[in-house]
Amino acid sequence: MDIVAISALWASVKIDINRVFFDMTKVAVLEIERCMASSAAITHDVLATANRIGTAKGAPPFKVTTVRCGSRRNDVDLRGIELVIVPGLGTPSAANWGRS
Repeated sequence: MDIVAISALWASVKIDINRVFFDMTKVAVLEIERCMASSAAITHDVLATANRIGTAKGAPPFKVTTVRCGSRRNDVDLRGIELVIVPGLGTPSAANWGRS
């Protein structure tokens, strides 16, 4: 019979969470055609506010990348992106969403 040695170190969840160092969350804001400018602006404002509050509390900031599609397209490296946010579209109703 094999004997397995188990460490006698004890830890609580609270202690383990406090010892972890998290990297910043990498966020992409995907601005597609017909994206409402106000919705994109609000998204960026909310993330900037979260970064200011997080900095005051010692939390890592969000690294925000803006991805523009359509006529305002830009080339962006999306490797490592952990969260994609698509701001609201400027459409009058859900029925018109699929129409060009």
